[in-house]
Amino acid sequence: MRFDSFFGAVLVAALVSGCVRAEGEGESEPAPQAPEATGEERSPFDASLFKFTVFLPDDHQGAAGGSQRAVATLHFVDARESWLNPNVWDCRVVIEMPIRHHAIGVITPEHAAEMSAAAVEAGSSLVMRSQPKWIAALFCPKFARETMQALNSLNLGARVLSL
Repeated sequence: MRFDSFFGAVLVAALVSGCVRAEGEGESEPAPQAPEATGEERSPFDASLFKFTVFLPDDHQGAAGGSQRAVATLHFVDARESWLNPNVWDCRVVIEMPIRHHAIGVITPEHAAEMSAAAVEAGSSLVMRSQPKWIAALFCPKFARETMQALNSLNLGARVLSL
């Protein structure tokens, strides 16, 4: 059986990232597609997964204020031992960050979602590769800590919790 380039690209993306797809709160997203011919890599964690809403309104006092929050359920597939019988689990995370930041200014829900998607990608890659095999009970809390660390590398004052 010959593997075509589409299947090969999808398989490589799954094996390299350890993630097959991600799903937003109550919504089903399609599995990731292979990268386009431009060579640009596509993350399974799209910004659309993170629906930020106001948690604490900005009172417009001081240099920063307000808080926004998004909840997402992220699906992980660890196919490093066997792509025929991979280890599969979900991590439900809450990401919270300010609405108005003292250095960045106003953080729109869209910008918060983009930063969250990038941080989730960075956190998942670091954690997945740090151990040969994972179970959700160990992976999810460590993943949340790494994602929070990635967000706070920008001094956002973000919080990420694993539920």
